[in-house]
Amino acid sequence: MEVREHNFSDKAKQLAEQIWTVLEKRDVWYESDFRLLGVILFFFPIETIQEITEKILTNLEKYNDYKNIKGTQASILFNLSTVYFLNNRLDDCQRITEMILPLAKQTKRYDKLGFAQVRLGICQGDDALIQKGLQLLELTEETTLLENLKEEVKQYRASYFSHISHGISTTSIETEK
Repeated sequence: MEVREHNFSDKAKQLAEQIWTVLEKRDVWYESDFRLLGVILFFFPIETIQEITEKILTNLEKYNDYKNIKGTQASILFNLSTVYFLNNRLDDCQRITEMILPLAKQTKRYDKLGFAQVRLGICQGDDALIQKGLQLLELTEETTLLENLKEEVKQYRASYFSHISHGISTTSIETEK
């Protein structure tokens, strides 16, 4: 969320590009490489992100049977989803977010599950899925994530709030601040 509010220096962008230049040549990536990529994704233009995404997905497949990396997998997919979402690439966002759902369920990460449900609901225009995700986050007291996702819904899914005002939803969402 910080990324939305701050611009990055040219030096930081250059460092991110140098890191990517090294990583893209490797055949084997380690968990620390995925964590590093998860942080620097926000420094790249969307065209580069598409190239990086395919390499990330290919390398993540190698670790499908390793339980200990599931959290890192979900985190990098979470960040990729956000990059695509912020660049209004909803098809790519949906594809990545759909990968988060099973990981969130396997690892019992209800914050990531709620996130994925809301984000998919926005991408698919599915108000019921948005409501389901927001309710999950409310029940698990994930207040910061809940508030951030409510803002996303307000910004990207205006019709959802028209349903709220007609009393269709039971989720308590503030439509005005």
